Amino acid sequence: MSDLLSYSRIRPPELQLVSLPEVIEDAFSSVKEECQLAGVRVEKRFDPTLPPLPLDSQQMARVFLNLFLNALQAMPGGGMLTIQAMRHESGYHLQQGFPTTGGTGREEGWVEVTVTDTGEGIPPQVLGEIFRPFFTTKAKGTGLGLSLAQRIIEQHHGQIFARSWELWLSPPPKACL
Repeated sequence: MSDLLSYSRIRPPELQLVSLPEVIEDAFSSVKEECQLAGVRVEKRFDPTLPPLPLDSQQMARVFLNLFLNALQAMPGGGMLTIQAMRHESGYHLQQGFPTTGGTGREEGWVEVTVTDTGEGIPPQVLGEIFRPFFTTKAKGTGLGLSLAQRIIEQHHGQIFARSWELWLSPPPKACL
């Protein structure tokens, strides 16, 4: 019920310049013990040149927590969770929803956060639905976690995407925020 209320009353972000790795680490601290108990190894890679970013740290921590929990649920027998944050200079732009090189790009550059796991992947028939409100594949799920994450990211003038290993013959680009 609290997810439904949060979804319907999402407030505009209160932006402050914050360290993105600190926001990610803060969110991760909520699932660190769960990862250990589930046998999930964690690798974090943060670009040391990341500048402070205008973010609502509470809202973004909620996004990351949701992504981490989804990743944990996808790996009930253990696995690897990789969290990466990197800076892209100008000369990159988003084409068809994923970062590519070339074009005029955003002059100030942009930041990409990827959260990947070694779970079984998202079935192709479901992948296009995962950000739709109330869509869930979980018996006790509300279907609001990823939809809420998408709304928060969009209010921060960002984009969120998902790709599944199942859909690719060779390793795909990672999902990005």
